[in-house]
Amino acid sequence: MKRLVLIALGCCAALAHASTITYTDQVTASGSLGTTDFTNALVTLTLVGNTTDVTGSGSGPFVDSVGDFTVTISGVGTATFTDDMRVVDNQTSDVAGFGDVDEGLFVLGTGDVRFATYDLRSGIGPITDTTMINISGGFSTTAGILVFSDSSEDSTFTANMPEPGPAGLIGLGLAAILARRRLRSRIEA
Repeated sequence: MKRLVLIALGCCAALAHASTITYTDQVTASGSLGTTDFTNALVTLTLVGNTTDVTGSGSGPFVDSVGDFTVTISGVGTATFTDDMRVVDNQTSDVAGFGDVDEGLFVLGTGDVRFATYDLRSGIGPITDTTMINISGGFSTTAGILVFSDSSEDSTFTANMPEPGPAGLIGLGLAAILARRRLRSRIEA
């Protein structure tokens, strides 16, 4: 029984500290990745990060810069950014998205009033609103330089946190059973 208790508590502790988060910003855009041109293709920037890596306080900006930053372009493929990248939420300007620290430029962002109180530490969205896209810079990736030439649509920012997996659910179930048994033994005593 003690082993069951330790397993249940371990599963619940892991679940309570689960802080993986996936940030994405998507837009339909034109440009090039290395030597490959794309026109009106879905472009998705992604970071699988961890909320414990988010820095910032007050009205921000809030930043997560730990993990692999990728770009996926429909019909072209996926590449990893090689520059120092960040996911940023600047509450004072109501914008969340991706920035390139090496270039000192915003790559892609979404502007919306809901970002005025967001801090990158929880799930949000999808939020589709005004696109902030940099068409004056080039951004280094494993597939060559990413350059945007145009975007005619709103972008969509999303931050997703995973649902508890089977082990977490089993741990919660075992913890509930254990709590019920403890309550019953106290009542009977």
